[in-house]
Amino acid sequence: MVEPQSAGVGIASEISDGVAVIRLTSPETANAFEPGDMLRLAAAIKTASCAESVRALILIGSGRHFCAGASFNGLAGAQDMDDLAQAVRDDVRALQAAFDASPVVTIAAVNGLAAGAGSGIALMADIMLVASSSRLMFPFAQIGLVPDTGLTHNLARRIGEGRAMALFITGDALSAKQCVDHGLALACHADDEFFEESLKLAGKLASMPKGTHLAIRKLIARAGSGLNTIAIDAEAEAQSVRFSVAETQQAINALVGKI
Repeated sequence: MVEPQSAGVGIASEISDGVAVIRLTSPETANAFEPGDMLRLAAAIKTASCAESVRALILIGSGRHFCAGASFNGLAGAQDMDDLAQAVRDDVRALQAAFDASPVVTIAAVNGLAAGAGSGIALMADIMLVASSSRLMFPFAQIGLVPDTGLTHNLARRIGEGRAMALFITGDALSAKQCVDHGLALACHADDEFFEESLKLAGKLASMPKGTHLAIRKLIARAGSGLNTIAIDAEAEAQSVRFSVAETQQAINALVGKI
């Protein structure tokens, strides 16, 4: 089933053999997100994961890339910083909540590039798989922005504050191998085998008693020392301030001009 829409990233869902596959279907924009798209993705995840026949869920991007993050065409020229902060906060919290509340295991199958918010979305899932061509990119500082989509919590919690700080400050990327080595991804597969391997893992997990993975997710979250909702709110406030800086707007507009 493909959700019809006139703007924003395309979202398609299909269910087979207990596995729901949600695809971002705008390869011409590297599946970049427009304002409001996270709310639509959150709704798609909720609907698919709550279907009676579904026992595992895969999120993947169509085309060469998983998700290029936020569309700067939708962000350049933002004027009302309070409204922007509220929108970022609401959208990200809704998407994180959809992943957290999913009654089935969620898998981010990262094909190609996951940049900025794309990386943040991938890290919201229970498990990440990467293709050999995959990269996680964190280019925020290069255009005067700060990390968002819960990255300051989710990435730092998984790879350590020091390594996360260095990635955010330098704007560097993580290769597929580094994602596995750092414990961000469960496994790396060759590009031509990637989707089939993702389905194979989802099928294995779908055979387990339903509700087990939700219970494990809740226990892991409770064992953590911090709350991602706090990080999301702080990121939204800081991001709105960064958007009000003239040099940041200039960098964003220059980037948009190259797209």
